[in-house]
Amino acid sequence: MQKLKVPREIEAYYEAFFAADMEGILACFTPDAEVRSTGLEHPARGPAQIRAYFEAMLDLSRDMKAHRHRFLVLPQAITATSEITMPLPGRGPTPYLFTSIQVYELDEAGLIFRLLTFTDLDGAVPMG
Repeated sequence: MQKLKVPREIEAYYEAFFAADMEGILACFTPDAEVRSTGLEHPARGPAQIRAYFEAMLDLSRDMKAHRHRFLVLPQAITATSEITMPLPGRGPTPYLFTSIQVYELDEAGLIFRLLTFTDLDGAVPMG
């Protein structure tokens, strides 16, 4: 399998996420960063809330398989579209295929100050 070509600006984040390296993930964010995501009632702000968000995300994602990523690099932001399969909470052990879109907004030092994530669970398709 060919190595995923990730834009250099978010390469450290991707490596840390797929290695489940919490400290590596947090090192990619500014101290006052925020994460907004489908299913979050309020944004996760600052290191403690972002850690809690990613701890839950990594726990849910342990059976995740990323099939395809597409990137759009813009000035101070990168958009990623991902096709993913994994079991979904409340839907049993069957893996579902769904699309997730992430927007990484970067500061001048290249750290993430805002991560926006939309996951299309309504359009999820069972794969089993």
